[in-house]
Amino acid sequence: MFSRGLANSRCLRRLAVGLLLGVTLLSATAGAHDVLPWKRPLPGTRAFLGDDGGGENFATVCGTAADYREWLNYGHPPGCRRFHRGLPVVIQGVLYDARKDRSPGTRTWLPLVKISIPSAGMTGYVQLLGGLHPSIPRGAVVHLQGAVVHLQKEGTDVPHLAPSRYAPLDGGVDLGDYATGNVIRYDPSTSGRELFVVITDGAFAHRRGWVFTLGAESVDGEPVSVFDQSVLKVPRPPPIDRRAKLYVIRRPLRAFMDMAVCQAADVAVSNDRAFKELDDAYASHRYYDFRPGTHLHVVADSGPGSPYIMVADDHGHEGCVSRFALPGYAIP
Repeated sequence: MFSRGLANSRCLRRLAVGLLLGVTLLSATAGAHDVLPWKRPLPGTRAFLGDDGGGENFATVCGTAADYREWLNYGHPPGCRRFHRGLPVVIQGVLYDARKDRSPGTRTWLPLVKISIPSAGMTGYVQLLGGLHPSIPRGAVVHLQGAVVHLQKEGTDVPHLAPSRYAPLDGGVDLGDYATGNVIRYDPSTSGRELFVVITDGAFAHRRGWVFTLGAESVDGEPVSVFDQSVLKVPRPPPIDRRAKLYVIRRPLRAFMDMAVCQAADVAVSNDRAFKELDDAYASHRYYDFRPGTHLHVVADSGPGSPYIMVADDHGHEGCVSRFALPGYAIP
């Protein structure tokens, strides 16, 4: 996000850290796994357009986030166009609104992503889940980050290694319940099989053929064709003692969604790795902001030796914040 010159300047980096943090609140939702670099939806990342689901080969892209949300709610905003799936795009940024992007009847958010479509000269918005697919590495690159595909049984269906993209569903070699392969080619532009792979284990090692991305996982244990942060979990409200004191914040507080970012913020001025972690969290919009007037409860305090305490609002959003960020609270 910031230039190399900025990252290498101690004085300017201190300013950058302040801009990234915005304010003192840092969230504590630890990640369950390391994210593969090609699955991070960071600005500048190349990707492929997905589709609208339901067997469609086209994706709807809207000129504004408001228009796209209206389209999701079965509206017909004028600023939307349809493009063929698999079209190359470039990510500009990920955004979500805790009130508008919540999946109905669930405790999850489905973020939107701003993209540019070079071939159409258009910038617009789609939903990150399903609307966009990462550019899965192929060739020599596949071995660098272990772009290994795990093919496994889905219900009663077993993976088949097919000789062509459009072979019958049961065409080709029955791989059994599980197989591993390396990606040679990835092409999401049609409704046929998207991955051309070479099997690396078992009785069919070294065999090549086509498989679907459905049921295929990358080494992080997640679907191979889905970006990280496509689905954000809304935390369940923690048990709160209503007799405990409430703290009403008077200024906006930014909440990052990883405790590691909290720890990185302390040393980001002098540590390259910590600065990059903080910068990546900001660039991928892994944060939300508490507004002035929000009621916060202190739910955990590990003692004066820690610069952070755990707080939660009335909706259950929980994270870590500087103990000096709450009016009237420092050390109990």
